[in-house]
Amino acid sequence: MRPAFSGRERHLARVYQPGHAAARSEVSRRRDIPTDDDVGPIEGGYASAMAAAAGWFAVPLVLYLLWALTLGSTPEAGCIDAAGRACPADRAAAIADLINALPRLAAALTISLAAAAVLRWASATWRPITIGFAGAVVGAGAATVLFSVLGGAPLG
Repeated sequence: MRPAFSGRERHLARVYQPGHAAARSEVSRRRDIPTDDDVGPIEGGYASAMAAAAGWFAVPLVLYLLWALTLGSTPEAGCIDAAGRACPADRAAAIADLINALPRLAAALTISLAAAAVLRWASATWRPITIGFAGAVVGAGAATVLFSVLGGAPLG
């Protein structure tokens, strides 16, 4: 035997059947289910999206510097480079490599900031951290292609 339903329970059972005309209006009146009107632009403008893109570059830079500081500060005994000079210490070589890579890093960061600005302009509903990540990925990829084309290095 089926239990007796109240008037409200019968109405809800009928409303939640697929294709029922009142289903949309009943669901949209409920406050726990977001509608298209409830979703608005995410807080954070161009500055926060670009700061997030720069942050995705800052994290590996800081990690690289911390790693470089763990390297030895004295060169290996008896090590001589191809020009006949004494080899630099591992720490000095790592920091010199970073300094030599700074122009390319700055170019990749500039492209990433531009990509983040374009993405923020195109989508007001993405969160700034997402736009920053997407801008960093697009910018780093574009910079890699650009340096490979300009340098004559193969892409593959």
